[in-house]
Amino acid sequence: MKNHPTTVGKYSIERELGRGASGTVYLGYDRFRSSPVAIKQTHPALLTDAAQAARYRRLLHNEATLVARLSHPHIVALLDADEAADPPYLVFEYVDGQTLSSFTTPDHLLPVADVLDIAFKCCHALEYAHHQGLVHRDIKPANLMLRRDGELKLADFGTALSLRSDETQIAGLVGSPSYMSPEQIREQPLTHSSDMFSLAVVVYELLTGRNPFAAESTYTTIYRINTEVPAALSVIRPELPARLDEVLGRALAKRPADRYASWSDFAQALLAVNRSLARLPSQTSEGERFARLRALPFFADFSEVALWETLRLGKWFDLPQGQGDDARRPAGRLLLPDRRRRGGRQPQRAGSQHHCARLQHWRDDLPAAQ
Repeated sequence: MKNHPTTVGKYSIERELGRGASGTVYLGYDRFRSSPVAIKQTHPALLTDAAQAARYRRLLHNEATLVARLSHPHIVALLDADEAADPPYLVFEYVDGQTLSSFTTPDHLLPVADVLDIAFKCCHALEYAHHQGLVHRDIKPANLMLRRDGELKLADFGTALSLRSDETQIAGLVGSPSYMSPEQIREQPLTHSSDMFSLAVVVYELLTGRNPFAAESTYTTIYRINTEVPAALSVIRPELPARLDEVLGRALAKRPADRYASWSDFAQALLAVNRSLARLPSQTSEGERFARLRALPFFADFSEVALWETLRLGKWFDLPQGQGDDARRPAGRLLLPDRRRRGGRQPQRAGSQHHCARLQHWRDDLPAAQ
């Protein structure tokens, strides 16, 4: 077992979680919050040369600046940073689970409905990041965390491109080759469409157990991304919905203009396929629940972040078709605020108190669920 520090700043260190080219991630404990945290610390060896040290400190500063903008339930939150420490480090919320890399082999795949729901949530998280002026540039299974409770978290904006920043950023070929878009490989200007291509590669891999472009050499992988059309999903897994071939085929188009125009369009296409899958009423996906709430006039002025938080903080009930005085009440499902969870983290967006008050008023006016 590798040696590790006992403390980093004010945080005690329990064990190493992972190690990369530029740093190590530790499981730490925040005594003030009484909660576990993930600490990403730069390798000390990279700081021995003054010029190189300045570069890595600047990159860590840029990452902290970019991630600090983000507050979304499906993006790992930045809690703390110390770029002046020796070595410098970032502190993130700890995600108790595993990366999606665990589900990329043919003998260990997630259910199709779960994969489509994960992709739907990724679309919304990346759309939010796009609205903050960010292109992630490194979407891959290893950067997508699945908590034990099934919740998704998008991680590692360390190589993200800010379209609104004047700060010096990582240039050149950035990302993991087998998940790069054609324009990323050619070092052309990037938009959200590049991340969309990468996410489509991830979805393809989660559904089939194989990356559509990976090869024995990086050169061959790059050649395939630029020139080859992946085998249809229906050829590899005939039991998959035929519509998936069209949806992923469009997201994997070589030209950005031929992909979906927006994250919302891609998300809705994935949701439509998910809705077509046979399932019990109790197996309604979170993506479907989100879409149903979004369609209700009551939630019209909720931001997408507030709506996801409403799903997280509430309980979903099945209500029967009304009878007698309630005959006009349709059968269906309603999400109600759960009083037992009031002590939990509340939505951190503007207007959240107003939304919570409206939800409580709505709950109190509803008939009791049977």
